Amino acid sequence: MRIYSYCLLLLIAISPISNAGHSVLHQSVNNLDIYLAVIPAEMIRGHPAEHFESQMHGGVPDDNNHFHIMVSVFNKTTKKPVADASIMAKVVGQKYTGSLQKLERMIIEGKSSFGNYFTVPKDETFNIAVKIQTKNSDDAIDTIFVWGRT
Repeated sequence: MRIYSYCLLLLIAISPISNAGHSVLHQSVNNLDIYLAVIPAEMIRGHPAEHFESQMHGGVPDDNNHFHIMVSVFNKTTKKPVADASIMAKVVGQKYTGSLQKLERMIIEGKSSFGNYFTVPKDETFNIAVKIQTKNSDDAIDTIFVWGRT
């Protein structure tokens, strides 16, 4: 099995039992536990063309400035995944502001997550702004993760 699938599966599997509080990869907002994963696109680029990971989100970008950003969302009380959310994200650096993009629902190893490819600024810390809309709330949840690329 591929390293990428294992990494994502591990993120999803440990997410509801983690007690990380606020960290680079986890935030609790309202009644949601939100987990972030950021993987260089070149890690996915090595899959055969027929593999589903090579095809997702319109295909793997060719350059090394793209990362696959993934978000997993869980109900904090029940620890169940929130699979029907609508999630948008944007990468913002000191000199760079990307466009707001929809994170597409992905099913890997039977687990739900959301992701898409993003251009990220070189050699600087950047923010990943995430907006989550769930069916159970009229208000969207906004949160920001700080990430660095060196």
